[in-house]
Amino acid sequence: MFNKDNFRKELKKIVDTFGEGVFLEPRTFYEYVIEYVEKGEDEKKELFLKLIDSSIFVVVYQYRDEPDYIKKEVINVSNSMNIDLSLLFSFTEDLLFALGKNIKLDKVVDKNNNNVETDRNKDLIRQGDDYFKNYKYQDAYDSYLEAFKNGSLLGMLKVGFMLINGYGTPKDLEKGFNYIKEAAKRGLKEAFIILADCYHNGQGVKTDFVKALYWYKKAADAGLAEGYFQLGVAFSRGFGVPRLDYKKAKKFFRIAADMGHPYALEALNELIEKENEVDY
Repeated sequence: MFNKDNFRKELKKIVDTFGEGVFLEPRTFYEYVIEYVEKGEDEKKELFLKLIDSSIFVVVYQYRDEPDYIKKEVINVSNSMNIDLSLLFSFTEDLLFALGKNIKLDKVVDKNNNNVETDRNKDLIRQGDDYFKNYKYQDAYDSYLEAFKNGSLLGMLKVGFMLINGYGTPKDLEKGFNYIKEAAKRGLKEAFIILADCYHNGQGVKTDFVKALYWYKKAADAGLAEGYFQLGVAFSRGFGVPRLDYKKAKKFFRIAADMGHPYALEALNELIEKENEVDY
């Protein structure tokens, strides 16, 4: 049976056999990988080949005890080479494992499992938000991008949003969607609604009301009023649900209204009027 951890274990065997110096000779390292690593790991072997001329091997070798620095460099490589960040994190963790470091790069959280943002990144995000409000989209994008490169999930989300809409940067729907999805997958609740909207509107991905509903529910479960509001919309209009259900829709609109959503009460009243007009 194929073992999903086979790649990293085989890398560890290669390093144990040939020494850590193989990191400084990535082309030779790759030849060992071709010989030793089983089929089924083709995606990571292709990624290995693509990264041979990048700095990633030397960075991992030299900074194995500084995961924050490695993470920053991985994000830079992901941006410059247009490589899926989740896959690159996984690959880099495999390399670290081969050096005896079992480190998880893709999630930096506090003791309550909340995503951590440094003060510097918070300042960059606030600065970007100020620029955005004043229509200085290029400056906003640059601030968000710097925060993203420093490891900010919120920066990743905002860069994705800018790319999706072409604010301050050429529009790139696919890349923007991938950043938004990655931020959501890594637990950033602010990304849940935006990812759901992407699925609902077909931005950077094929329209999928069921997946949109899934992420709207995640947003509601995270305590976001917009999540409850959109669940109300889904059940009142039939987006991603088996059938219309005005009872559920009213429930979600009420919750959203109680949480202060600006449009929920109006939507609730409209639905009640519609029920009075139609035999439901």
